[in-house]
Amino acid sequence: MKPTTLMRQTLAQARLGEGRLSFHPLESLLWIHDGQTRFAWHYESGNDLSLALKSAPGQSGGVLCLYLETTPAPVRWIQAILPEAILIAGTIGDAAYAPLSSLAFPVEQRVLERQAKNTQAIWHHVQSMKRPFVTLSFGMSLDGKIATYTGDSKYISGEASRIAVHQQRNRHMAILVGIQTVLVDHPLLNARLIEGARHPLRVVLDSKLRISETEPMLQGDNAKRTIVFTTAAADPAKIRRLETVGASVIQTASSDKVDLAEVLDRLYRMGIDSVLVEGGGTVHFAFLEAGLADLVQAYVSPILIGGETAKSAVSGQGFATLKDSVKLDFTQIRRIGKDILFEASPQKSNLRK
Repeated sequence: MKPTTLMRQTLAQARLGEGRLSFHPLESLLWIHDGQTRFAWHYESGNDLSLALKSAPGQSGGVLCLYLETTPAPVRWIQAILPEAILIAGTIGDAAYAPLSSLAFPVEQRVLERQAKNTQAIWHHVQSMKRPFVTLSFGMSLDGKIATYTGDSKYISGEASRIAVHQQRNRHMAILVGIQTVLVDHPLLNARLIEGARHPLRVVLDSKLRISETEPMLQGDNAKRTIVFTTAAADPAKIRRLETVGASVIQTASSDKVDLAEVLDRLYRMGIDSVLVEGGGTVHFAFLEAGLADLVQAYVSPILIGGETAKSAVSGQGFATLKDSVKLDFTQIRRIGKDILFEASPQKSNLRK
């Protein structure tokens, strides 16, 4: 197999840890011989490489693929299996791969280096910014609408896009919406379309604490994975009722509206490294205006809705001038079923630590 093919498999192995790690990089190892995987490992909490290698088969040869960030390359084990070649996503100059410099085996460096860096985007962001990585995600019509003027929104996006969104939910540790989305759509906010998914923590921004105890996301065990952020002025009796059904209610310092920076700081201190924001439009604008959005994913469907009062993907007050608007750099454009995914990152001047 080509080195790039093997490294794609290695990165896919690492991504099995998405949404399951707290402040730890995605890492993986694949040992392949004659097209067959002899041993595969990816980091999850407590899944130490040195311990995992004790169950590796006592054979030799093959190709070893490494995707490491903070875990040093296992030199003694490599010397024992005598691989024919070693593939790494970075360079021997990187700390994790530095031990390989003492070995006599051929090492091919920088295999799918760009894809490897993208896979590790959340980890690198959290290390430098000290707050969760925030992705804004929305499905919209070609004219930027997320619902008709009557509120009909199911479903603008095609099935393939909805599955892709659930994959993103599985990748992020938390999913965040505003109270208006809850009141209109009554969402479950899980990753049910992905087999074996780890459902994210649910986060609701609710300044006036309007959420009902009867919401689907607050029924049964769902409530235990739901946090409602509200203000210091929230009704204590309503807070007690929500906590009685199992939800967590966190009051921010403001008595007017929930402060997004404070929300992200509280989530960061809870061990949450990534947040998928699914609206609605007012919430999307608030994150963009505050410089707290790190990635935008827009699933655009071939449909035109129109309507002056139809909801837009990004609404709120809006920016007064084009100079004030958020400038983006497109990072990916691809077809997903009948839709097109536009992925873009706000330029650094628009970001806030």
